[in-house]
Order: sequence, then structure tokens, then C-alpha cells
Amino acid sequence: FAYILFFKEDIAQEFMEKQHQILVIKQKEAEKLRIIEERKITCPCCKNHFLPDFISFCPNCDFPIEDFEDTTKAEIHIKYLKLPEEKQREYQDELNKIFCFTLSSFLQKSPEQYREEEINRKQQVEKLNIKYGLVS
Repeated sequence: FAYILFFKEDIAQEFMEKQHQILVIKQKEAEKLRIIEERKITCPCCKNHFLPDFISFCPNCDFPIEDFEDTTKAEIHIKYLKLPEEKQREYQDELNKIFCFTLSSFLQKSPEQYREEEINRKQQVEKLNIKYGLVS
């Protein structure tokens, strides 16, 4: 007992140092988690909270991250998500038909023709959205 009292380091001091080390480690981990939470974004359609690293769509509902600020597109997508699965498939099939084109047909067109087709596609998409009740 005398040996421990006179020649061993202060046990209370050692305990305090270990507690301080543990506290510092916990603070660093909490800071890392806080930074990760600050980087997360929330999908306006499904309210999923996620990190946008290496993805361009919401992992839950496939809404494009680039359109998160566009409330009109978000409202359309919310209505789309409320459609029955069969109607969603039909909508996607019709949408694919609108945007389906071959590379050779694309390369053969002039910029003016391409712009006209782009305008035509937008009008077709608007009609399709109205058909499925996605816009008023």
C-alpha cells in the first residue's frame, strides 16, 4: 500500500486524463456527424433526407436533384407518385415514346429542326401531364 501511495502515479490524475481523452474523441465524432448532417439535402417530393454524393436523383423517389428548387416540377412528381403503379408504367411508356430517337436521326437534323422538335416534345409532355392529371 505504501509503495502505491508513494511511487505510483496519481490514480485520480490518470483517471481524469483518460476521461478527457474519451471526451475529446466523442466531440470529434459528434463534429463529424454534424458536418455530415449539414451536407444532407431533403427531397421536396418524398421528404427523404440524404447525402447527394455521387447521385443525381433522390434515392427514394427518383426526383432529379437539379429540380429540387422547381416547385412546379416537384408538384407534378408528387402527383405522379400518387398514381397507381399501372398508371405510372403507362405514363413512363408514353414519356419514353416522346423522347425516343436514334443517334442517326439526331445527327441528320439542323439546329432549327432540333429546336422545333424540342418545342414539340415540351408540348407533348404538357399534354401527357394533363392526360394523367398531373397538372391542372
